[in-house]
Amino acid sequence: MKANLRRQALVAMVAVLFFFSFSGVALALVENDLQLLWDSLAEEDYQRALELAVAQGQENPLYFLLAFYLSHVSFNSSAEIRLILWQYYTLPSGDESLQTFAGDLAQYAAEKPFVYKLAMAIVEFNEYRNKAEAVKLVQESLAERETALGYYLDYCFTDNAESCKKAALLSQRPAYLNQHLLILDYNEKIESGREPEKDKYVTELEKLLANDDYYFDIDNYHNFIQLGLGEKWVSAIGPSGPNNEPFFGALCDFTAWDSFPKFAPRHQILMTLAVAGPGGQNSWHGEQLLGRIDEETLEIYAPLVKMIRIYENFHDYQYEEVYRLANELLAMITDPFYFLYFYDLAYEYEMFFFADYYPDQTMIDKAVLIYDKAYQLAPPDSPYWQGMALRGKGRSQYYAGRYQDSLATLTKVLALTDDPVSYIFICLDYYALGDLENGAAWEEKVRSFFAGYDNTLQDFERLLGEVKGGT
Repeated sequence: MKANLRRQALVAMVAVLFFFSFSGVALALVENDLQLLWDSLAEEDYQRALELAVAQGQENPLYFLLAFYLSHVSFNSSAEIRLILWQYYTLPSGDESLQTFAGDLAQYAAEKPFVYKLAMAIVEFNEYRNKAEAVKLVQESLAERETALGYYLDYCFTDNAESCKKAALLSQRPAYLNQHLLILDYNEKIESGREPEKDKYVTELEKLLANDDYYFDIDNYHNFIQLGLGEKWVSAIGPSGPNNEPFFGALCDFTAWDSFPKFAPRHQILMTLAVAGPGGQNSWHGEQLLGRIDEETLEIYAPLVKMIRIYENFHDYQYEEVYRLANELLAMITDPFYFLYFYDLAYEYEMFFFADYYPDQTMIDKAVLIYDKAYQLAPPDSPYWQGMALRGKGRSQYYAGRYQDSLATLTKVLALTDDPVSYIFICLDYYALGDLENGAAWEEKVRSFFAGYDNTLQDFERLLGEVKGGT
């Protein structure tokens, strides 16, 4: 039975992670940048506005919210969207941030009413949950000037697909919007009981994926498979692994073999990762796709090729090969493009350990090393993402029984960003080290912060029982 493609995460739809150092441009936080940011919005130079908004986000998280919307109408990568989105989610944007943002608007955007209204609409919708006022402001702005950002916000706030189409027509970098329109069309066909026009989608996807100026994440490529490049399923039935691991059968088939050579090199390698990696799990088709990629591309993206082979061996329960390939991957010279790929891969090793798929000491030791590599590649202008890589490392050090190392790593996390999950493992580290006084102090802090989060506290109680039982 066909199912609707999952819509992409949009704060604006209340549905709820890339260039080097986000946009590739290091920007000083000076007053002129704010003036330039709002001037860029007025000039509809959304790429420059995006870069400036990301830089300002470190000072005021509401600029990350603005950057989130801009990253859709001036699309660079799904990874960039992820990096921006989670910083907005996790950094506090209280009354002081709102007042500062309002002051910036009054100072720099008051003479640009159509820009002022769009910015205020974003705040009204997301911070005050005032949909009616947000829609009113957007429509007033569009009456003054039709802009890609205005139409995109109108789509986000009203679910009007026609506005999304207009935004795509006006955007200078519309790849995200174009793929989203394909999904909307597919879903509309499914909901009305009509057969989706897969041949049409394949033609559009060939155009979309012929350009290497942008790239998508694994979920996007899975959507493209479902749209017409193959078949996608949510589960696979078969025997468990040799240690009672879950069955990792294929969750997709790739069938558009004639289309694949038309994809730009980066899309070829990332599509292969989507087919063979998490959520795809089709090693047979993954290897066939690798065989169709030229040697130069395979060399350029050698770390991703190595990761594809790692995921394939995870799915085949070949753990000694998983360890060997990790050693080869860690020895490679890599650049910040690979940050999120290392971050996600580290979690695969960690998860196989803590979920008892294969709780071998070497497995969790590799997780520590890969998280450390991710930390080295994390955006230097993002304390949050540096902290998240270190959190994974510290958490894995706890699972590995390296409690003092874990405590030191997690202390670094809190110096970068206030991360409540780190409270949990700091508490566990102290108890494991026999420091009952500090353990109790952090336990109280955990219970206070996570009051009402029953699932988190349930997991905490289980881990706490294990560590207290050993002290």
